[in-house]
Amino acid sequence: MRAKPEEASDRTVLAAAYAILARSAHSRAQVRDKLARKGFAAELIEGCLKRLDGLGYLDDGQVARRWAQVMLRDRCWGILKAEQKLQQRGIIRDLARQAVDEAQKEFPQIDGARQALAGRFGEQKVDVSLAKIVNFLRSRGFSGEVVYTAAREWEQEKTGRDPGIEE
Repeated sequence: MRAKPEEASDRTVLAAAYAILARSAHSRAQVRDKLARKGFAAELIEGCLKRLDGLGYLDDGQVARRWAQVMLRDRCWGILKAEQKLQQRGIIRDLARQAVDEAQKEFPQIDGARQALAGRFGEQKVDVSLAKIVNFLRSRGFSGEVVYTAAREWEQEKTGRDPGIEE
């Protein structure tokens, strides 16, 4: 039988936190929010978070690095969108930026942009306008420089010539 939040003890809050962390990695802020939504008292939640910290179960830096790698490598997102998503998940701005910068060393943005374009548009180069390419890459959070470089490469492959050079 489950205890009601108002009857909760340190053990029941900790058990709920373990269940949250067992499903997937969470930031400290996410664990706090999920426990609060379950109706646990703020004092019990803070005690639980301290206990999880002491046990080494909460590490926002490690979580941010793992998420950043997934966002850049697997989801083909740009650094701007990845940083934003990390912050939405409760990672502080500086830590989010640092995690994304580290992930970018392993998986450069231009590679992510190329992979995103290949995944979205495949071989249909002739039918896709340059504006559509640029808008797609911007929506994925790539920087202006990366958008420009990837769009220029796309156009070169499409037309067989460099769009930045007049003939």
